[in-house]
Amino acid sequence: MDKIITIYVLSDSIGETGEQVARAAVSQFNPERYDVRRYPYITGEEQIMEVFEEAKNERSIIIYTIVIERLKNFIVEKGKELNIPVVDLMTPTLDALQGVLGYSPKRESGIIRRLDEKYFRKVAAVEFAVKYDDGKDARGIKKA
Repeated sequence: MDKIITIYVLSDSIGETGEQVARAAVSQFNPERYDVRRYPYITGEEQIMEVFEEAKNERSIIIYTIVIERLKNFIVEKGKELNIPVVDLMTPTLDALQGVLGYSPKRESGIIRRLDEKYFRKVAAVEFAVKYDDGKDARGIKKA
């Protein structure tokens, strides 16, 4: 029987990407028992330390999608200090894109969510316009 492994997923956004990658990777090993623990909206070193304090007592790895340099560097440092493997999912892709595009990434958390929200607001506006564009339903004036 495989021993349990705990995969900690740290993110400065919701952590969905990191969790999906963690589950996809662990499925390649067919462990009988594993746990994926997601820690979203990481904004400070104290939150990271809480995760490392928990992780150091288990058979674990830490996967992260944090793009804020200070926090990313802190994770790398603590991983080395506590001998816990850490996996950065974002930096290799950001570095490759920077090399091709020729300029640096923004390194701001949650940008994709802001873009998605903006997109859905636009879709809602178009749907509203289509629904009330004929002027037959006066409720549209109040909702506009």
